[in-house]
Amino acid sequence: MTPPSIVMETIEKIERYLEGQMTAEEHAAFESEINQDDNLREEVNTFKDIIGGIRLNGEKDFMRMVHHWEKEIIASEMVKENSTQSTNQDAKTIPLSTSKKSGLRWIIRIALAACVVLLVGIGYKQLFNTINPEQAYQEAFFPYDPSLISRDAEKTDLSRAMAYYNSQDYAKAYPLLKQEIEKRPNETILKLYAGISAMQSNNNAAANQLLEEVHHSGNPNFEAPAGWYIALLKLKIGEVHQSKHLLSDIRNQTGHPYRENAKKLLRKLK
Repeated sequence: MTPPSIVMETIEKIERYLEGQMTAEEHAAFESEINQDDNLREEVNTFKDIIGGIRLNGEKDFMRMVHHWEKEIIASEMVKENSTQSTNQDAKTIPLSTSKKSGLRWIIRIALAACVVLLVGIGYKQLFNTINPEQAYQEAFFPYDPSLISRDAEKTDLSRAMAYYNSQDYAKAYPLLKQEIEKRPNETILKLYAGISAMQSNNNAAANQLLEEVHHSGNPNFEAPAGWYIALLKLKIGEVHQSKHLLSDIRNQTGHPYRENAKKLLRKLK
């Protein structure tokens, strides 16, 4: 019997190979193995089919397809053995005694590989998230309305900061906004713009502090958008569970200005 450690090592290699995570040298060496080993080549092709099927149809739908194929193959094989049996038999398991039949051997391999994918977690984020957290963040982000301040035509540091913000040059907007907050520490809207700019320029700790201050400021005009951007920030830094919790709170608030945005993002994160 093959030791579990060797099996897992092979599975990990197949995962890295199919996900394009190997170096050029590793890729060439593994392809050489595949070309010389028929069993390994069959394993790779099986996992490729499983991964493609799950990505295309989703986990539950793909497993329903596997179960449907199983029933069809069992019915077909049983008809060959005994013409008096119905082709519509509703078999729910694969009998071990039939494992040597070509069709059932194939479906058993598919089912076992699917179980490995589902239970071991091969490529879990790539397979089961409709979209990965970083991509979800990028697609969900949009800048908070800059017009609340950018109408100021004077050539001040604030107007320059908002010009950078408006052009989405957040790395230049953030330090200027930070200077303005030092001058006017009680202006909540400045903290909101600064928090968003910090988040977009990867100053995540500063972004969290600023957005939390806005969220707990007691200012009803800016608490809601701050909550939305905090949820996005959690997603950006990989705290997906916390982000989904915050998004669920937003989704459950009737009248929340970001309710539909939260619903859409939560669907993507399932």
